[in-house]
Amino acid sequence: MQKINVKLSNEIKPVVFTSFTTDKEGAFKHVIEKDYTGVIVFEVPGINVGLNTFVDNTDLVVTASFVDQKFQEVKFSKSSISQVFYDYSQSMITQKEQLATLQFLKDSYYNEKSSFSSSIDAEIKRLNSIKKVDLNPYPFVDFYFNTLNTISGFEEPTSIAEAKANMQTLSSILLNSPIYLEQSGLLSRIVNLYIKNTAFQADIQERIEPEVKSYSLELIEKADLQTFRGQNILSSLIEWFKAYNLAELQTLFTEKGNALTCTINDQLKKTLNKPVVKLEVGKVAPNFTFPNAKDSKNNSLYSVKAKYRIVMFWASWCPHCVNEMGSVKQFYSDYKSKDLEIIGISLDDNQNEFERYASGLPWKNYSDFLRWEGPIVNQYDIQATPTFVLIDQNNVIIAKDSEIKSIAQYIK
Repeated sequence: MQKINVKLSNEIKPVVFTSFTTDKEGAFKHVIEKDYTGVIVFEVPGINVGLNTFVDNTDLVVTASFVDQKFQEVKFSKSSISQVFYDYSQSMITQKEQLATLQFLKDSYYNEKSSFSSSIDAEIKRLNSIKKVDLNPYPFVDFYFNTLNTISGFEEPTSIAEAKANMQTLSSILLNSPIYLEQSGLLSRIVNLYIKNTAFQADIQERIEPEVKSYSLELIEKADLQTFRGQNILSSLIEWFKAYNLAELQTLFTEKGNALTCTINDQLKKTLNKPVVKLEVGKVAPNFTFPNAKDSKNNSLYSVKAKYRIVMFWASWCPHCVNEMGSVKQFYSDYKSKDLEIIGISLDDNQNEFERYASGLPWKNYSDFLRWEGPIVNQYDIQATPTFVLIDQNNVIIAKDSEIKSIAQYIK
């Protein structure tokens, strides 16, 4: 049996709105009855495997199985566009893999003048000339895959000239695309690429933030913050500045959002209203649940009875966390006798990596495999890992820090 999350991708950050479990053989049939238009992702927690499709404000019925770490025998009913979207994506993946394999064989093993190399060239030409499915009846699907194809390779520009050209293309997509851009879930990804290509143009490290600031201000001026699209771009910029720890830019662009006197759309409202809880010393820490936590019979923060509790936000992919973990183990050994417990909340998105690392930790550990999207992470407005939050027996926050040694002074 395998848990599967269903995410809506027309948000700046995809939102899990339901989950279900397959049968013992991995098969499932799931019905989604929701007034929703956009990309939906069926995702296995902790494994980088997803099944994407599009739903156009209709009920969706999907039957499939998850076997050998992949989705198989996928069928959609009640929505022809969902099946077209899925089938087209799979054909593109297959063609891309075949072309990559052929090119690798040609470059690695065969002389350009050999007969086999000529045969490979012919096969590459044939694959590239295969007539694609006619997407004219499905304008959203056409937009989605054309946009993906356009931005392919924008992640790592090789020259300033290339980065500038990429930015012009990305800006054009952001400013001129129809509502399909929001429905596709690609807006946040394109804004991120815009930031990366901006940063690439900085000649020195100290110039990165000024460059990003200048071009981002230019972008939102063109987008017009009184429009639905302009507010979505602003929301995405704020979220990415937060993720990249660009605090000054996050503050500046948040202030621009708060200064708006026009009607603000729901997405920007969500961004401007964060955090839900500020981790301020002296305030009551919000409760949270961690079902099936490793090494725990309790399932919530408040149910862990101890004079001191440390909520540690960490991840196996975080080098600072890994470096700090030896000190945390020693701290736990030194202070456990003073009625102290640690609750580890992992931001891992790979279940195997989490379990491998957490198995060597002597305290309670939990992950929902949603990385920065997890509800506990958002509830506590975690900005970086590791973060240690010390809580007393009355659930009041005593201290917070990025190093465990700074917590010791508060343990009596």
